[in-house]
Amino acid sequence: MSKPNEGKRMRLSPMETAIIEQYRNTGSLPSQNILASDNSVMKMQDQSREIRVRYKEALKEISAYKEKLDLVLDLSENKKFKHKHNRKKTSNSRSVAFALASDWHVDENIEPETLNGRNCMNKEVADRRIDKFWESLLFLVDKERTATEIDTLVLALLGDFISGYIHLELIENNTMSPLEAILFVQRKLKEGIDFLVEEGEFEQILIPTAFGNHGRTTDKTMVSTEYKNNLEWMMYHTLKNMYEDNEIVQFKVENGYHNYVTLFDKYKIRTHHGHQIRYSGGIGGINANVQRAIAKWEAYETEKVYLDAFGHHHGREDGGNFIVNGSLAGYTCYAKSIKAKFEPPSQEFFLIEEEHGKTTVAPIFVE
Repeated sequence: MSKPNEGKRMRLSPMETAIIEQYRNTGSLPSQNILASDNSVMKMQDQSREIRVRYKEALKEISAYKEKLDLVLDLSENKKFKHKHNRKKTSNSRSVAFALASDWHVDENIEPETLNGRNCMNKEVADRRIDKFWESLLFLVDKERTATEIDTLVLALLGDFISGYIHLELIENNTMSPLEAILFVQRKLKEGIDFLVEEGEFEQILIPTAFGNHGRTTDKTMVSTEYKNNLEWMMYHTLKNMYEDNEIVQFKVENGYHNYVTLFDKYKIRTHHGHQIRYSGGIGGINANVQRAIAKWEAYETEKVYLDAFGHHHGREDGGNFIVNGSLAGYTCYAKSIKAKFEPPSQEFFLIEEEHGKTTVAPIFVE
């Protein structure tokens, strides 16, 4: 019977091989000191090999991270907003994209601990959410362009971009003064409109405006002179002057409460801030009061209005013949106090299709 290791060659370390060779040649073994020294050298050589292996692995990791960093830098170079076009038109349908922007309240301070961590708002949060609004808006437009041709965007600026000093609590708690806040909003709107012009591939960007109740400079809301006493109305005119020579951007600033846009020569859309419609906390939500207001407004209209679009109430709703915008500021302590339903910060997007009118209605999430 053969032994277990018979036929197998024993593998020797370099040091063992050297000892055997010395014994063969001299008939003696190395002294203990020499063996210890040789053993130390061999350990150092083994450690050196291990270090070289780790060094090579580290170089590979560094190279991989560098490639990722180069990609990130390439994507972000000279671009504030990140947007990648991915569209393929598949029909002859024509539509106008419609986006509502209102109730940003950029100067409002919402502390997370006052709402059990459900929301937070300050200048930095507002800045981030506004950037997200522009990116998400163009993402939705490109998504819809796979099914319909979209050359025109209506960007309705519907007021309450600032909270102002209309209540004592706002004077105490706001993160910016009304003038600081309106300049901040003006800069963010300019950045976003420029982004839409450069990246949106629109032939026209139509911007109807409406002033809100928070931008007023008076204690009470005026009626016939409301526009004269509102910081947002002034801001709209400033922006209009900035784009006076721009062939794509067209501002439509009115002095009255309503601002009208007619699309495809048959869809008349009435835009306004929404503060002339009272919520009243009634059963059925806002719908009954909206329909009552629309019916009374129709009495002096020269032609039938297809759709009302407004904000103010901080709650998204598609009522068929009206659209209510959400709020970029999101849920507030006031909303909680009146038992309003929770809603994440968002704005509203919809399409007006040439043959079918209002089609897609979707939120523009900003968080």
